[in-house]
Amino acid sequence: MNEQRAQAYVNLIEQLLTSADGEELNKILQANQELIDPEFLQVMENYATGLEQQGHNNPAAWLRNIAQQLGQFLNPQARSIEEYQGFLLEVLQAEAEINDGRAIITDNDYYYKNMQYKVSLKQTEEGYAVWCPGLPGCASQGTTKEEALNNIQDAIVSYLEVAEELNQGVESCYVEVELNHA
Repeated sequence: MNEQRAQAYVNLIEQLLTSADGEELNKILQANQELIDPEFLQVMENYATGLEQQGHNNPAAWLRNIAQQLGQFLNPQARSIEEYQGFLLEVLQAEAEINDGRAIITDNDYYYKNMQYKVSLKQTEEGYAVWCPGLPGCASQGTTKEEALNNIQDAIVSYLEVAEELNQGVESCYVEVELNHA
């Protein structure tokens, strides 16, 4: 990686960290799409490590969360502009929920204090696909219906265990499962 590109990565990271709101974050990401690549994600991780060493744990966790979501977007299976826009909306939603205290940051994931999810279980040619925005570990594709439902249950149990470990508790727990046939 050349020095100019490395500096561009650092500048982009600093812009992301100082963005005033979700709309600004969205604009920054859209304006710098050409910089979002696997090397950028590695620089983000290194920058987050530096922040942690300076005692800035929340910005480091936030940066890792964004990097993780960008990494999912860089997956070659993500193809359309609609997917990219949906991804950006998820990033903005996560940022808002963390900033207003409805979510808890731990490691690279964030967890909600009030668990209210609409889980989409879609039957496809490959099997069942599960999508549950915001619930870490609750996404799978090409599984049986039973495996998909177990995946949802495991993600909920994992969420509750993390909330308990953080002594945060869960104020409410509501999960709606919607079955869609392809």
